[in-house]
Amino acid sequence: MYVQGFTGGKQYSMSEIAEIYGLTKQRISAIIIAEKKKSDCSSKCSKRKLETIADVVYPAIKEWIIEHNLSLNQFVRKMGFTRYAKAYRFLRGDDLGNIKIIKAVLEATGLTFEEAFKEENEDGQDC
Repeated sequence: MYVQGFTGGKQYSMSEIAEIYGLTKQRISAIIIAEKKKSDCSSKCSKRKLETIADVVYPAIKEWIIEHNLSLNQFVRKMGFTRYAKAYRFLRGDDLGNIKIIKAVLEATGLTFEEAFKEENEDGQDC
């Protein structure tokens, strides 16, 4: 097995890398496998984050979360909540929420009420 990108684009065998760093081939292999798993997980995690944000029914809030590269969990924490269920139901449109949640959304985003809670109808038109 050869590894590319180690330095200058040249391919190195695991034996060569092990020799350079004074490690065993098995250790180099373990490091490569761990890095591959890490990169696989990060792409899955990013996809999951976008799927969750896709559930937000308020376009301006959804856009704000994406622009600030936050997960829904991070956004809800930014709102000051430690218990997420009610805030999630509100952002998905399953619950009318309350003034505390509305104020938290406005403070976290800096949006006005009208900007934050404008909804789109099924045709993608503003309501």
